[in-house]
Amino acid sequence: MFNLFKNTPKTYKSLSEYPESWSILQENNQGFIVRLNAGYKEAIDNPEYPIKMGIAILIEGEHDESIATLKHSVEDAISELLNKDEGALVAVITGMKEPKFIEFLSYTKNNLDFATIHKTLKDKFPKIEVQMHASGDPEWVDYQSFLK
Repeated sequence: MFNLFKNTPKTYKSLSEYPESWSILQENNQGFIVRLNAGYKEAIDNPEYPIKMGIAILIEGEHDESIATLKHSVEDAISELLNKDEGALVAVITGMKEPKFIEFLSYTKNNLDFATIHKTLKDKFPKIEVQMHASGDPEWVDYQSFLK
């Protein structure tokens, strides 16, 4: 009669409409520093972006200054490749123990050409090893693990 208990489906915005809200989490025991965009909390489970894309680079032998420059350069390149209608960078994980690495975690649409994204990054950064993995994570489990 009143539909008081009727479940209304959650509505989502395009990823470009969510605010940027970066914060730093430090996992001292694990040797990780995580920079997380908490602005995407409301985008969790968004059916338009069910693919988790991880891009990792090794940073062995790099100095802190060059690591920061490299991190920003790769982050900018990923953001350009995704443009916020196709996906968004949600976290940057820096492994401080050997082997040192930086992983860029994004959530994307299904239809991206991941091979082209990988090739573009390898071509743009020929002196570093660029690894990439894309798999289904429609509930954004990896992203949620950093929110706890």
